[in-house]
Amino acid sequence: MLDEVVEEQQPGASLNTLSLPALTRGDLYRVLTCKASNSNLSVPLAAAVTVDMSFPPLEVRILGLREGPYSEGQQYKLVCESTGSRPSATITWWKDGMLMTDTRNQVFQEGNVSRSTLHLTPTLADHDTYISCRAANPVVTTAVMEDSTKLNVYYTPRLSLAAGNSVNLDDIKEGDDVYFECGIKANPSIYKVQWFHNGEEIAHNISAGIIQTNQSLALQRLTKTSSGQYTCAASNKHGSSGSNAVQLSVKFSPLCRPGQTHVFGAAKNEQLNITCSVEAHPEPSSFRWAFNSSSEVVDIPSARVRSAGKGRSQVSYVPTRHQDYGSLLCWASNDVGVQRQPCIYHVIHASPPDPVNNCTVENISSSGVGVRCQAGWDGGLAQTFTLSVTHARAHTSRGHQSRKAAPRVLANTSTAPRPEFALTGLEPGTEYLLTIMGVNSKGQSEPVRIGVSTLRDVAEKRTSPVGSALALTSLLGVVLGVLASLLVMAAVVVTLVRRARSQHKPEVKMVYHKGAGGHHLPDEVDDTNPDVIPVNDDHQVQQNSQQTKQQTSQQQQQQQQQVHQTAADVDVNSERQQPSHLDLYDGGQVQPPLTKEYMQGHEGSFYINPGTLMRQGGAGREQDLRSSGRTSRSLHANSSSSLPAPYVPLTAPVHASHASVRL
Repeated sequence: MLDEVVEEQQPGASLNTLSLPALTRGDLYRVLTCKASNSNLSVPLAAAVTVDMSFPPLEVRILGLREGPYSEGQQYKLVCESTGSRPSATITWWKDGMLMTDTRNQVFQEGNVSRSTLHLTPTLADHDTYISCRAANPVVTTAVMEDSTKLNVYYTPRLSLAAGNSVNLDDIKEGDDVYFECGIKANPSIYKVQWFHNGEEIAHNISAGIIQTNQSLALQRLTKTSSGQYTCAASNKHGSSGSNAVQLSVKFSPLCRPGQTHVFGAAKNEQLNITCSVEAHPEPSSFRWAFNSSSEVVDIPSARVRSAGKGRSQVSYVPTRHQDYGSLLCWASNDVGVQRQPCIYHVIHASPPDPVNNCTVENISSSGVGVRCQAGWDGGLAQTFTLSVTHARAHTSRGHQSRKAAPRVLANTSTAPRPEFALTGLEPGTEYLLTIMGVNSKGQSEPVRIGVSTLRDVAEKRTSPVGSALALTSLLGVVLGVLASLLVMAAVVVTLVRRARSQHKPEVKMVYHKGAGGHHLPDEVDDTNPDVIPVNDDHQVQQNSQQTKQQTSQQQQQQQQQVHQTAADVDVNSERQQPSHLDLYDGGQVQPPLTKEYMQGHEGSFYINPGTLMRQGGAGREQDLRSSGRTSRSLHANSSSSLPAPYVPLTAPVHASHASVRL
C-alpha cells in the first residue's frame, strides 16, 4: 500500500494522485496498481502501470595503453568503454577539444555496456596532447561522463642547423672564426650528436681548431678548405636523423688552379696563347702578366692580355730572340687581396716529343690485343700518338730482300690523344710488330717497337678432327723423344760407371786351403757379410787336390813358396804399421792376434787380400800373386769391392780346423 487517500471526490468520480519520491535504478520496471471499490458487494476494479526509466552512464574509461609511449608513425587502437547507461550511451573521441571521427562503436549486454574503438596514428604534433572519451545518454543530456589521457609520442630527433647569431656567413674570410648551433627536438632524449663537412664526419680536435660542445660546433682559423656544406645529426632510442645543410663559403685570395699545362714550346716568331686559370672567392677582378728572364721581370702590356672567362686570363706571347725564352708570371686580384704566389708558365724552344715508355701488352686473344704506354715529354707542344701494325716475318726477312722494300702496314691510327690502343681483326697464332710513336707539330719521336703474338684458335682445334689427330701425333712424338733421351742418358751413365770401375785394380779376396783332410768349415755362413768366404769341404778339397796333382808339382811348390813368402811380408809390414781392426773367428770365438808361435801351432785355412799384398809388396810380388791366382784351383776371387787408400796390410791366423777374417 502506497496511498489510500482520495484527494478529490465528485458525484460519480473519485481522484487519487500518487506522488513517488526520487526514483532509483531499483524502480526500473516497477509495477504500480490502482484499485477502486465502492462496497463489498461489487468486485473492485484495478488498473496497473509499469515504471520505465532512463539512466545516465555510470562509468566511462579508456582501456589498454593509456600512458604510452606511442611511436611516431605506428597505428594504435584505443578502446573506450561506458557502462550503466539506458538507453545505450553515445561515445565520442576528442583531441584537444576537436572531435575525432575515425572510430567504431559496439554495444554489449542489452545496451548496458557500450564500447568505442579509436584508430590512432600519432605524429610529432600529437606529443603531449590529450585524448578524451565522452559518454552521453541521448535522453539524459545533462549527464555526460568523460575519461582522458595524455599522449607520450616517441619520435626521431628533429634538427635545425644555423650559424651563430653573431656570425655573418656572407663575410667570412681566411683566418676568421665561425660557429654553428644545432637545434634538436627529440623524445626520448638524444644520446649522440655528430657533425659533418661535405658528408664526412668531423672529429673534435682542438689543435686543428675544431671544437664541439653539446649542440654547437666552433671552427677556428678558417682556410680555403673549410668551405663547404655543414650538417649535424642526432640519435635517440627511436632512431637517427640529420639536419639541413648550411653552406660556408670562405673568401680567399686567388690561387693557381691545379692541372694546368706549365711548359709551352715554340719556335722563334711563333705566337703562343697561354691561359692563366685561378681559383678565388670572390672571382678575380684583374690579372697581371710579366716575363721573367734571367736578369729582370718585365710586365707584359695589357693590350696583349684578354679575359678568357671566369677566373681565366690569356696572354699572346711571341718569342723573337733567344732571350725571350723564359718564364711567364701571372697574378690575379680580388676583394680579399692579390695572389701571393704567381702562376708560372715556362716558354721553351719547341722540339719533337720523346718516345713513349713503360708499354704494357694486355688482353691478348686470338684476334686482338691491347697496348698501353706512358707518354713521354711532349716537346712543349700538344702531341698525338700513332700505332702501325706489320707482320713480324716481314721484318725478319728484309735482310734477304731489297732494303728499299718496306714491310706492308696492316693497320695505322694517328688520332689517339693517349698512347692506349685496342687492336682487333688480327689472325690467330700470328706474330706482329707494333710500332708506337708520339707526334707533335715539330715532328715525331723515336719509334718504340713491340713484338706480340696472338693466341691460337683453340675452338677450331677442338672442332677439327684433323687438328686433333695432329695434336695427338705431336704429343706422342714428344713423349717418345723424352723416352729416347732418357735411354741414351742411362746408357752413357752405365758406360761411364763401367769405365770408372775398369780403371781400378781388382781386389781379390782369397781363402787358401793348405790341404788338411780333417778340417771342415761350419755348414752355415753369414751371407750378409760378403767378406766372409767359406772354405771348400773335404770332398771338394780332394777333387781340387787331384786336379792340382795332375799339374806340374814344380809349379805347385813354387806357388806355395810364393804365398808363404807373401804372408811373411805381410807379418813384417803389420809390425811397422797399425793394421785396421780385424775380428778373427774360429767357430764363433774371437782368436788372439797373429804371431809366429800361433801360426806354427795352427795350420789350416787362412784369408788373405792379395790386392793389398800386391800394393805393399811391389810389382814383382804382384806378378807372383797373379800367377799363383791363375794356377791354383783352391783360390776363389771376388772383385766386387776394393780398399780405399791408405792400403793396410792384412794379417790373418792359420787355424787347425777353419778360420775366417771379417773386415
